[in-house]
Amino acid sequence: MQVISARHIDSSDSDENGMYDYYYEYDIYEFIDENVHYIARAYVDEPFNAHFLKMKSEGEDLWRIIEEQDMNNPLFRNAVAFLKEKGKTNIQYLSSGPRGYLDI
Repeated sequence: MQVISARHIDSSDSDENGMYDYYYEYDIYEFIDENVHYIARAYVDEPFNAHFLKMKSEGEDLWRIIEEQDMNNPLFRNAVAFLKEKGKTNIQYLSSGPRGYLDI
């Protein structure tokens, strides 16, 4: 399993007092094994939380929402274990439809 992580900041411009309308700092993790990829995000101010956003598998050119059967993939299980080792005890995935984020 290859893991690529990067820190990101999404924010408005700061005002004259150095304040922001919004400010999000988070890490994006990409887990890769051959042609299978999973993307997860963890906000810096929520140190115990992480959530999987999307994935693509062999033969797929576009990213898609993770489906329940995708969680049986050994890469997904290894990615969850990796996040737990990083202290992420509350791990979720973005589901399709109105259900939103669900616990793993």
